[in-house]
Formats: sequence, C-alpha cells, structure tokens
Amino acid sequence: MHRILPVALVLMAGLAPGPVPIAVAQDQNQDQAEETGDDERRVRRLRDSLAIDPETEWQPNLDTSNLDAEIQRKLGAAERAFQAGDLTSPPQANALYYFRQVLDVDPQNRDAQQGVGRVADQLVAQARSAQEAGDRAAAVAYIEAVKAFRPNYPGLQTLEDEITRRGEIVALLATAEEQIANSRLTSPEGDNALESLRAVLAIDSGNADAQDGLQRVESALLARAQSAIGSDDFVEAGSLIESAESVRGGSPAVDEARTALDEARQAAWEQRLQQAQASIREGDLDSAEASLQGLAEAGYPDVDELDALRAEIDRIRRLRAFPPGSTLTDELASGGTAPTITVVPAGSFTMGSPSGERDRSENEGPTREITFTIPFGLGETEVTVADFRRFVEATGYVTSAEETGESTIYNVLGDGLKTEAGITWRQDFQGQEAKDEEPVVHVSWNDAKAYAEWLASETGQPYRLPSEAEFEYALRGGTDSPYWWGSGTPREEVENLTGERDRMAGRWEWPDPFDRYGDDHWGPAPVKSFQPNPFGLYDIGGNVLEWVADCYSAGHANAPADGSAVTTGNCGVHVLKGGGWALPPAMSRSASRSSAQSDRSTCLVGFRVARDL
Repeated sequence: MHRILPVALVLMAGLAPGPVPIAVAQDQNQDQAEETGDDERRVRRLRDSLAIDPETEWQPNLDTSNLDAEIQRKLGAAERAFQAGDLTSPPQANALYYFRQVLDVDPQNRDAQQGVGRVADQLVAQARSAQEAGDRAAAVAYIEAVKAFRPNYPGLQTLEDEITRRGEIVALLATAEEQIANSRLTSPEGDNALESLRAVLAIDSGNADAQDGLQRVESALLARAQSAIGSDDFVEAGSLIESAESVRGGSPAVDEARTALDEARQAAWEQRLQQAQASIREGDLDSAEASLQGLAEAGYPDVDELDALRAEIDRIRRLRAFPPGSTLTDELASGGTAPTITVVPAGSFTMGSPSGERDRSENEGPTREITFTIPFGLGETEVTVADFRRFVEATGYVTSAEETGESTIYNVLGDGLKTEAGITWRQDFQGQEAKDEEPVVHVSWNDAKAYAEWLASETGQPYRLPSEAEFEYALRGGTDSPYWWGSGTPREEVENLTGERDRMAGRWEWPDPFDRYGDDHWGPAPVKSFQPNPFGLYDIGGNVLEWVADCYSAGHANAPADGSAVTTGNCGVHVLKGGGWALPPAMSRSASRSSAQSDRSTCLVGFRVARDL
C-alpha cells in the first residue's frame, strides 16, 4: 500500500516556505486531530501544499516507503540531543524540535509523545535545581520554556509560584541585610529589618535565614541598650530592651539585659539621690536640681520623693530672700497681722550644758551637736496680750485657766506665788488688767499650741511652737557661754531679770538675784523693752518662761540631731525654756530647762511662735 505523503514530509523535503512555530504547530495538530481523521488531514495538507483544488476528485498515488526511516532518523536525532542536554536549543537542532517534527508527521507516535514529555520533565527538574541554587532567572527561563509547549504541565503553576515566592524571599532578605547594615532595625515604619524579616516568615515560616536575621536584630538592639545603660539613659535602654523582646518573644539574652538595666538603674538612682540630698544640705541648689533632673530622666519611679526634694529646694531658695536677722509679718484672714517673725540663720550648736558649767542640772545633758540645715523663723517677741486677744475674739477659744477657773499670780505682799480664782489671760502677773503690749501669761501649753494652729490657718503659713533645740539655738545667738550676754551678771540692761537693784513697792527684793543688776521691772515688762540678742530676738533670755513643743524627758539623750521636737516620753508635761523676771540666775542660763503640766498656767509663763520659711 502507499500512504499519502503528509505535509510534514513535504516540509522536510524543503518545499515549505519556512518553519512553523512549535507552540502554534502543536495547537494546529491538536485542533485538526480532533476535527478529522488522520487520512483526511494528510490529504488536506497535501492539497494545501500543492495548491490542488479540493473539489477535484483526483488522488495522487505517491511512494511513502521511506517515511518510517525518516521518522526513526528524527527520533534518533532527538534522543542524541536529549542526552547531550540540548533540550530546546540550539534552534532546529534540539530534542524538542526533533520530537515535534515526528509528531507533525505522526501525531500518534508514542516515542515522540513520550520524548516531548521527557523534555518537559527535564526542564522542570532543571527549574527546580536552579531554584534550589538560588538562580531565579534560570528557573524562570526553564518554566517559560515548558509553558511554551506544555502550558498545562502538572504542578507547573505550583512550581512557578514557588519560584516567585523564592524570589520575593531573596529580595526581602537582601533588603533586610541592607537595613541591618544601616541600623534601620525597627524603624522607620515601612523601611526596617524587622518588617522585612517578618514578611519572609509570612511566606516561609521556617526560613532559617529570616530566623537568623531576627536574632541579629535582637542582638543589635541589646547592644544599643547596653550602650544606653553605660550613658545612664535608662529610659532609652528600657525601650530598646522592650523592642528586643518583641523581636522573638524574649530570650535569655533579653532577660540578662533587663537584669543589667535594673541593677545599673538602681545603683545610679541611689547615687544621684544621695548627691541631691548632699547638695541640698550643702546649699548647692543648682547641683541638687541637676541630680533630680537626672533622676527623672533616668525613670526614677518615686515621683512623690522627687517632688518633695524639689519643694525643699524651692523653700530654701525662698529662704534666701530672708537674710538672717530680717523680719516678716503675715496678714491674718480675719484682719490684722500675725506677730513679727525674725529669720534665724542655719547653723550648728552644742545643745545642753557641759559638765563643768556652774549651776548645771543633770537634765541639761548629755550635750548634743544639733545642726539646722536651713533657716527658720521665730517670733521677734513673746506673743502679746493684744495678739492673743485677736485670736480669742476671732474663735471664741476658751483657755485652760478659764476651764479650771484659776491660775497662779504673784502675791503683792511679797509672799510669792499663789493660786487665785478668776484669773485668765486678760490679767497680768498680779491679777490686774493686763496691758496690750505685755507678754500674755496665764496660758497653758494647750493654749499656746491652739494659738499657733490658728495662725497657720489664718495666714496659710506653717506656724507652730518652736522645738527646744530651736529655742536654745536662737537664745544662744551663736554663743557658747552660760548666758547669751556672757558668763555672769550683764554689764548693761539686756533682759528683764531678777537683779540686786530691783525693788517691789520700794521695799521687797530678790533673795538670789544677779549681783549689782537692775532693770527697773518687777513683773513682766512690755515686749521689746530691752535690747535684742545677737540673732535679733527680744526678751528670749528673760521676761517670762516660754512653752516649747517638746514632750519632757530627763535629758537630751534622744534629742533629734536635726533640731526637731521630741514627741515621745512624758507628753502630759512639756518643756519650758528661757529666763524670767522672777527666776534666779541659774534658771536664766541658755541651757536651763523647766517643765510643767500641759494644761497648767501661771504668771511666770508665756510663749512665742515659730514659722517654717
């Protein structure tokens, strides 16, 4: 039998005008195979090639005895090209070209069909190898070659997607490397290594390069944190450690960094706090403020403590507006003014009396070194009758003497002190109407405290009773002698004291007075009748004994070193300080101290107020 010469054989004989594109030829073969049988298709191609009219019934009788030999020759050429690796190139001399030529002649040729499949398989394998080697361009080229003749190759789209993802991962990793090198670790937003690496892990959750990159980002952040710790920038260090922890969800390295931060921060806090406190004590307020600012910037958590120290600094600055010896007077909300306050300077002194001092009592020891780091205010004089009247009229206050109905006066017949009914703050030492300018007497410690509290509420300023240490420090006025004026009888009238030259009613005299001294007063004198002591305070070493804030104790063993009041011990009894118009010289010494029940009153005792500045 003779076969009709197919179009492909004519093409092999050189009659065709040129090669047909592979993909197009394949599509044509498939279409025609579906529409007609093989013989009909071959006839049609032959007619097309020879330009024969399809309506003519003439059929050529051609010799096809060499067709099988030519197919085998093409299959052999295809196999040799395949083994040589020439799958799709060079043009018209590659395995795919030869296999498709055979299929063009014989579409059902199993060897050629399998050969085309083998070419596709090999190209896909090469694509995978290129992908694994990181050569994305080659992998894409292999995929495109397969798509050109086998677009529906099983798994081809999946492989192409994998190659695309691999390309994205490679690009992201390269970007992350550049970002790490330029310290763009977690910022700015949209351009940092952490975002790039997380994008890689979103594509490939187990990507080792991305995991390694995260560890490097964490390490770089911790290195920055360590540098910040070294610069005492603990807020920045804490922020960096938090960022480092967020990179991988924490690690031993992050825990170690946080421990190092806590230890360094605590040490720096303690050092700066001590520096601030020392600077305040030394009066170096600028250094103190710098230390506090450093504490705040370092994240010191006790804001209340910092605020308290700043308030102390502000208070000291205000104090400097009041030089020692200057005075101030506060307005009362209900009208009038508070007693004038004298500024007592900061300083140190020895409280109590030395063991060798004449007339010393055991309760005046042991001596204590007391330091006042800042100035304070003390009444220039004792509180006067007029001052106390303003308080009573404003509040309706009832004194202890009014509650008990009695107080102690001095007997005009010279018999000494006696208790008498109906005596109140309105009377003087003899029970007569008191003058406004005289120190108020017949007031208890409770009355004095109530008056100081009223001053504080009326003025909005911190009025109070002075401590024993404050009173003795102010009384001494910078001296360490038994009296602020010296060691014995004053050479001039300095205080209202018991003097040898004083007389009452022209005939009574003191049994134990200061020798050769007289001040023309028997009983309390109007305030400011004598000269002030070295700190500018009047009547502090004479005139009347004065209440102070301290609970009584039999000595100074527990006296606070900062000069504050003693608030433990026998608080039903309080301390009395200062000399007095009816006291012997021994009780007018600066170290002398007396006591009385807190609700008792007498014509010998008054008080003055203190004020924090």
